[in-house]
Amino acid sequence: MLLSQCPMWLAIPLKVLASVGFVFSTSAVTLHGQTLNINDLVHEATASNPNLRVAERAAVIALNDLPLALALPEPRVNAVWYPYPVYTARGSQRGRLALEQTIPFPGIRKLRGAITQAEAESLTLLAEVMRADLALGVKLAYDELYHAQEMGRLIHSFEEDLARFEEAALTQYEVGRETLSPVLSIQNERRALHLRDQQVKEQRLDALRQLAVLLDQPISFSSNTSVPERPLAPIETESVDDLKREALNARPALAALRKDKHRGELSVSLARREALPEFHFGLEYADIVSEAFLPNGDGRDVLGIKVGARLPLWRKARKAPVERVELELNQVEDRMRALSTSVTAAIDELIARLLSQQEQVALLEDDLLPRAELVRDTALSSYTTGRLSYLDVMDAERTLFTLRIQKLDTSIRLMLTHAHLERQLAR
Repeated sequence: MLLSQCPMWLAIPLKVLASVGFVFSTSAVTLHGQTLNINDLVHEATASNPNLRVAERAAVIALNDLPLALALPEPRVNAVWYPYPVYTARGSQRGRLALEQTIPFPGIRKLRGAITQAEAESLTLLAEVMRADLALGVKLAYDELYHAQEMGRLIHSFEEDLARFEEAALTQYEVGRETLSPVLSIQNERRALHLRDQQVKEQRLDALRQLAVLLDQPISFSSNTSVPERPLAPIETESVDDLKREALNARPALAALRKDKHRGELSVSLARREALPEFHFGLEYADIVSEAFLPNGDGRDVLGIKVGARLPLWRKARKAPVERVELELNQVEDRMRALSTSVTAAIDELIARLLSQQEQVALLEDDLLPRAELVRDTALSSYTTGRLSYLDVMDAERTLFTLRIQKLDTSIRLMLTHAHLERQLAR
């Protein structure tokens, strides 16, 4: 269930790990005989997950490119030596030395620096997105561990009740007051509980594997480790529009897209400026040797100043880069609209689901479970007076057990919905 709810970059390694088992070089996190703390697990995941570290370093790497974006192009130096005399009016040339510097059109370097800065800020926000996804993944795995723990307790409690019922039914059968049918029914029920208990253990192992991936280290877990219910922060659902505005302003993914849009606008301006001329300035020195047979061959050296420009004459070559970055900008705007629509639709759905699940939990706690307990107690009382059969008592016990499982499952769905809603609200 949790793999389908995790982001793609989390789901793929989780599936790989589930197929190959635990193979780690680091020491395991030991969870023997202690109480898990969701905040500690989230902190550990965000501190040690390698994917998050990669994302954070990508932003630092991009920011390190800022001086390069602001710098002038490297100057060019040319040197020429003539092995044979090249005669000029002043004498023969022995060599030439030239220094040339390209100067981009004014404003280009500033735009490049702003684009690099916006890219680094976008990557920083994407790292925050990954951090939020990690926290969500830890919450989902933790809730799955809690579900497995509570389900195990319900199963073991019901199994103990069935053991007592089986012993009493056998006694009644031996004295001839009951048939063998209740005994066989209870035995089948206990075998079915054993199967369900094995499924719960498998569910716990899956959750531990997921936590191991998120924490980047294996986890050693024992049956006496306590998993408390994760506290749920209150979410005011009266004003859905306020929640949507909060989400659209706070979501780091949307903030990253806004940075990408700003970077796209700067890239359009840069592409247009790069279609303007760039200038070249330089100095050239020529080493001249005097020659007596030349009238003016005094060997006077020559110093020249070079000025040039790159002229973008071809219209298609000028327009193509501008059109490309404009299309990229349109893509970013479309992604922003799509994500905004997705966020608001998800908030509507999650709030409706949250309210429905809260009502279901309240109905189970306040009505259905007390009624089932009353029916069970009445059935036990009637059985002791001989007015009901053992199968009727088992029916009442089975109904109560089923309702307790429904209440647990609904509570877990409520916790998962709350976690996803917090993720949408960037809390």
